[in-house]
Amino acid sequence: HVLGPGTYRISTIPGRRISFLPLVEVSALNVTGVRWPLQAVNLSIGNFISISNLAEEPMCDISFESGHLLVLQEIPHDHLPIWPDQDGLAILGT
Repeated sequence: HVLGPGTYRISTIPGRRISFLPLVEVSALNVTGVRWPLQAVNLSIGNFISISNLAEEPMCDISFESGHLLVLQEIPHDHLPIWPDQDGLAILGT
């Protein structure tokens, strides 16, 4: 997900890794529902304080005042989509 300023609730699975990467400077980031909550954190590009967190709830609440944030969730290998190749053979997404 790419998010602009505001308040969001994102569905996840407890134990799944979730990362929050600033695409530009992000101000007053709040994240709950994760092992390491963030409160009023300002992020700049290259700031790694917000990567590889762990979801602890089925919903993750995110809010921030300015900037744009890329939210990435881990997808377990057994949940990867399967696409057919040009010959119609199934290939796993990697």
